[in-house]
Amino acid sequence: IHNESIGGTKVRVYTPKEKKTNAALIFIHGGGWCTMRAGCYDDLMCGFVRRLGITIFSIDYRLAPEYPYPYPVDDCEAVVNELYHNSYTRFDIDRDKICIAGDSAGGNIAAVITQRLAKRNENFLKCQVLIYPVIHVFSFQSSSYLDYYQKYNGTSLLNPRAMARWILLYLGLPANRKNVEKLTTNQHISR
Repeated sequence: IHNESIGGTKVRVYTPKEKKTNAALIFIHGGGWCTMRAGCYDDLMCGFVRRLGITIFSIDYRLAPEYPYPYPVDDCEAVVNELYHNSYTRFDIDRDKICIAGDSAGGNIAAVITQRLAKRNENFLKCQVLIYPVIHVFSFQSSSYLDYYQKYNGTSLLNPRAMARWILLYLGLPANRKNVEKLTTNQHISR
C-alpha cells in the first residue's frame, strides 16, 4: 500500500505481490460524502488485491461540507481520466481493463462519473460495480423510508434524518432542522 497523487487527487494504491492480470479497479469509498477515508477500507482492499491479483486505486476525494458537490465527483473523475489517458503505463495496467466501483455515496459518485463519460461518448470503463449505491435519495416518503420510520423509529446510523443532513451538506446547503424537515417530508419535490 502506498499513497500517490493522481490527477491532483490523493489515492491509495494497492499493488498485489503477484499480479494475475493488468486489470485495475478504481474504488470510491462511501461515508455520506462527508465522512470516511480511503484508508478505512484497507482491510477490504487488501482482501480484493489478494483474491483478484489486480492493482486497486482507492480515491481519497475531498469531503463535504468543506468541499460540496461537484468537488468529490470532479476529484474522482480526474483520477479516472488520468489513469486512462496518461498514467496507465506508469502503474503497468491495461487501460482497456479499468473498472470503477464504489459503495454508498461512493457508488453514487461512480455512477455519476460513468454517466458523465457516457454523455461524452467516452465509454472506456470495462465495468461499473455499485455496492448499495445512493442513487434514489430524493423521496423520503418511499416505501423503504416509511418502513424504516415504523420499524426503527430513527434509531440507526443510516436513518432518514441523517441521510437528509448528508445530502444537504453534499449539495452545499445548510443542514439545519428546517431543511432536514423539508427533505424528510418531501417539501423539496414539486408535483
